[in-house]
Amino acid sequence: MLVLAEALRAQLNDPAVRARVQAELEGLLKSVNHELADYERLRMLVVAREPWSIENGCLTPTMKIKRSRIESSVAAQVDGWYTGEAAVLWA
Repeated sequence: MLVLAEALRAQLNDPAVRARVQAELEGLLKSVNHELADYERLRMLVVAREPWSIENGCLTPTMKIKRSRIESSVAAQVDGWYTGEAAVLWA
């Protein structure tokens, strides 16, 4: 899972920008996976719907990620993500 930069998130309503971001993320995934062993490869990238923040409980006051909070918020969707073939998913 990843969170896009704030400036980029504001532009995602534009289909051209969203398509460009999708293509760049797919290229990044291919590039990263090319350098990894089979068992280390990432199957997909999932773009978070909203940024992780202290206010929504995804970050601690010292800006550390609360992994269990993030995992529990997407737990119902994970099985569906793995049944598809998409390299980039928009949560």
